[in-house]
Amino acid sequence: MFKNFKLTIPAATAQAQEISRSIELSRLQTGFSSVLRNIYFDFNNATFKKDSYDELNKLERMLNENPDMVVEISGHTDNVGGKEYNKQLSQRRAQAVVDYVVQKGISKSRVSAKGYGEERPIASNDDEKEGRMLNRRVEFRIVSKGGAVATQ
Repeated sequence: MFKNFKLTIPAATAQAQEISRSIELSRLQTGFSSVLRNIYFDFNNATFKKDSYDELNKLERMLNENPDMVVEISGHTDNVGGKEYNKQLSQRRAQAVVDYVVQKGISKSRVSAKGYGEERPIASNDDEKEGRMLNRRVEFRIVSKGGAVATQ
């Protein structure tokens, strides 16, 4: 499973510096889910911003490298706006991700889209930086891999 994280590199000095970081990778198995951290949409829309394509291509590569994997792409919103509108927006955004990987050659039978709107927050919606921004996300969940099927 690919991982995204921020790495702060100290300013250059006259002396050589060594930077190391241990990264624990997650095993791809049925039921595993992860936030696709670098997928960005235009405001109130389901069109990708330019910065999204690296993450989308990583998802496509993972699916190509695991041809027996079936995933659900889920869209989520914060609680700003109407519940029904947010659910529709999250569905359109999840579908945009599905459409992208299908256009890249992934079988439609291996990817599905589900919009949850504001139903499944991962943070408080009380403020922008620590809450609502985290709740506006796209995730994937492995529904089946190698014959095993996840139950929800």
